[in-house]
Amino acid sequence: MDVLNDINLIFKGINTPDTSKVEFKRLLSASKIMFDALNATIGGLMITTLDGEITYVNNSFLRIFKYKDSSEVTGKYFASIWGAGEIDSITDLNAFINLTNGRREEFRIKKDDDTDFFIEATSSLIKNNKGKMVGYVISLMEITKRKKLEIERENLITKLRSALDNIRVLKGFIPICASCKKIRDDAGFWHQVEEYLKSRSEIEFTHSICPDCLKKLYPELSDEEDI
Repeated sequence: MDVLNDINLIFKGINTPDTSKVEFKRLLSASKIMFDALNATIGGLMITTLDGEITYVNNSFLRIFKYKDSSEVTGKYFASIWGAGEIDSITDLNAFINLTNGRREEFRIKKDDDTDFFIEATSSLIKNNKGKMVGYVISLMEITKRKKLEIERENLITKLRSALDNIRVLKGFIPICASCKKIRDDAGFWHQVEEYLKSRSEIEFTHSICPDCLKKLYPELSDEEDI
């Protein structure tokens, strides 16, 4: 995290007694640019101490987690803002860091109103200018729309596979009686055509009468339109 190291160096320079007024203004301007850049980034950013106390969140983090102001978050601990509905049940900072250090992992976050959303997160160690570990930086992106599309796609694939399985059941030779037209199943039992097809597909039957049967059964109606 070179940006964070730069910030540390900026504030070290600002706090140095022999810093000139010109240098002080330059460092102050540089620090403002740094924080403006962090707040303008699309991805959420959270900085914690080694024991998990939150010291900084950017504007995108507030938007993703639906906080109005950083004061609602800073000073709290990592586990207190992490919901109970993660894909992987992570409420301990060390477990989270072990899972996401250098990798991007997906989580489902549940809010107090029982709504949830998905994020993709990664984490890194923060070291000061002397190389000492001082905290963690966690960056994240909201992926709710993408995740919902993936879920819808998986549901569609499941439905298509189920439909394909039903089609396969009706594929091949079907033993049918030459007289009454009943169909014999694999167990040797005979079924009406409607019963056999309904048990192996999503077919629903509606009954009418064909022209030939109309003439045979109801000759007095044969000159009228088909029913």
